[in-house]
Amino acid sequence: MNKQGFTLLEIMLVAIILGVLITLSVPNFKNTYSTLEFDNTTKNIFQLMKYAQEKAILQKCYYKFVFSERKYWIEKGISLEKFHRPSDKTGKIQIIPDKININPDDFSLIFAPDGNIEEQEIIISKDNELKYKITTKEPIGHLTCIQEK
Repeated sequence: MNKQGFTLLEIMLVAIILGVLITLSVPNFKNTYSTLEFDNTTKNIFQLMKYAQEKAILQKCYYKFVFSERKYWIEKGISLEKFHRPSDKTGKIQIIPDKININPDDFSLIFAPDGNIEEQEIIISKDNELKYKITTKEPIGHLTCIQEK
C-alpha cells in the first residue's frame, strides 16, 4: 500500500524547528533595523546640512539648520535676524528616533552666502555604542561626518 502525505509527528517537528529558527532570528533583525535607522538618521542630518550650505551659496542668502527638542529642520533668511521655514519638503520638521542621542541637545548652525559656517561639533550616538561626529570648520565652511567606535 502506497502511503501519501505526512504524519502528524513530522508536521509538528517541522513546526517546532521553524519556531526555534524564527525565535533566534528576531533579536538579530531588531538590532539590524536599529542600526539602519541610526545610520539613516545621521545621513539625513548631514545631507540636510550640506543642502542648506549649498542653497545659501547659490541663492545668496542665509540658511539655518535648527535642532531642538529631538526635532530638526532648516530655515531660510534674507538677513541674520529673520528666518522662516521653507514651504517645500526641506522645511519639514524631522523627528529623531527614541534610541538616538544628539549632543548638544539644542543648537543651530547658520550657513552664510559666502559658504562660511560657525564652528560646531555634533555627536550622534545610539545606545552609547555607535557614534558619528559631524564637525564644521570656520571660516572655510567645511562639513565632515566621521563614524567613531
